[in-house]
Amino acid sequence: MILSFLSAFLLVVPANAKRVDIQALVPKTQEKLITGPDLKCAGGTVVGRVTDTRRRLSVDLSSDLMKGQLSLEHTLDIDAHEDRCITGVTINVKNAKHDGCHLELRYQASPYRHGLFLVGGFFDADSFCPGWDNAVEGRYIWTGTSTVPELRLSKLAIDERTARTSCVDISALVSGDLMTGFHLGKSRLDFEGVLVQGSFQSRGSVTAVCKPKPTSAPVVQRVVVAAPTEITQILSLQYGWVSIPGHEFLGPEDAHSASSAGVDFLKKVGNQAAFGLTAGKFTTQYSDELLFSAHVQGVLVGEFLNGLFLDGNLGTISNGSNRGNIWTMGGTAGYRYVVSPTGLSFEAVAGGKVYLYSGLLYGGTDVRLSVGMGF
Repeated sequence: MILSFLSAFLLVVPANAKRVDIQALVPKTQEKLITGPDLKCAGGTVVGRVTDTRRRLSVDLSSDLMKGQLSLEHTLDIDAHEDRCITGVTINVKNAKHDGCHLELRYQASPYRHGLFLVGGFFDADSFCPGWDNAVEGRYIWTGTSTVPELRLSKLAIDERTARTSCVDISALVSGDLMTGFHLGKSRLDFEGVLVQGSFQSRGSVTAVCKPKPTSAPVVQRVVVAAPTEITQILSLQYGWVSIPGHEFLGPEDAHSASSAGVDFLKKVGNQAAFGLTAGKFTTQYSDELLFSAHVQGVLVGEFLNGLFLDGNLGTISNGSNRGNIWTMGGTAGYRYVVSPTGLSFEAVAGGKVYLYSGLLYGGTDVRLSVGMGF
């Protein structure tokens, strides 16, 4: 009887009793990605140049109309050595007022290798993109080849711990070539010191992975990026050949040619002009003489670092104390190419030169090659 009473008592549930939510008592074992609020970061600026090397088209991204933006992703983890690592960078550069030129590059981390790798990219040029005619307007899409521009960041991790969103002060420098497909052909885009810097938003992700799971807490490496410096001066070694058939100041009548070797310093003045000084030796079969000259250049096609130019020079050759100096005046056409971002310079010129000696004028050819370094 007692057992029956106890059983009846245990089965009776008061009407006003509260129900217990069993699920609320079970701890959550897996965190889901929670997107933090949008932050109003300051934004940034962009400098640099993009050039279609095949068609010799170029756009200056340093214009006040162009705006640079970075979208970042970082790891979100309670463990300090797995938190804060930047795993994704999307670079967007476009005209702030209308479509014009639009560049986008997307870099992503790999769970198997260190670093960020290009996963997508394009360059759009429409009627508001200066320098791109109707025939070459459209979208240039990365073809997925191994030719990709290098990305360098001023920091590899954000500053805040376990931040779902954060404003990050950061610089991103892109340099090198991007092979793209355009219509039925291909085109190589050269990125010359494209630098986007400022304060940009980064979103955390619990699923993002920076690299293979470390055996110990790694030291976060930092890469310092400085704003690219425009090359305005070139110091080069120069070698040349001169042909002046049968003229006596070279020596006996059978001396028809000479060579020159020296150092040339060239400085850019204005947008399309340069001024230079050359010092070296003028060598014939019979003697070595000193030469000095000054020259001016004007760019005809392209620009100072990569283009076709005209060169006018005026100089003197020390032809011995007894024979007097030779005065020279010449005009040549040449082509110069400076490799970005190393600054290595190559130049070739060819043309004619007039020599004034003992009151008489002599004419000849002038061919020169130069290898130097820009700074």
